[in-house]
Amino acid sequence: MINPKLQPVKGKKTYDRIFRTGQRFYHDEASAVICFSREAKEIPQINYAVIVRKKVAKKAVVRNRIKRLLRESLKQIFFESADIKFINSIEYVVVGWNSAPVHPMLIHLKDVLPKVRTLLESAFKSHNKLTEGNGN
Repeated sequence: MINPKLQPVKGKKTYDRIFRTGQRFYHDEASAVICFSREAKEIPQINYAVIVRKKVAKKAVVRNRIKRLLRESLKQIFFESADIKFINSIEYVVVGWNSAPVHPMLIHLKDVLPKVRTLLESAFKSHNKLTEGNGN
């Protein structure tokens, strides 16, 4: 199993490029903008960002809790994944959360992780269909 190098996204130009060229995916409360990698690397590097808008959660405590849970779920998904094609296919991923509880302790990793996992798996399947379709 190859452990990818996870790096946070830095800089406005990088964010602009991700949102301009990335593909958008949605699942329940989670949404993602993903830029897929063109070539496989020996040690894959995945740049990630998590977003919770102020409109979704007014209190910073709730937004920060959701962001911590999103970061942890991304780390668990990428480090536990045995599928090398899945890890190598993603270059940038920005995950957003579209709903929030009133109190920060009302949301847990067990609530966030399955939704983010399903979101990334559906994005990977969609990307595979597109790349296999172009290869024929």
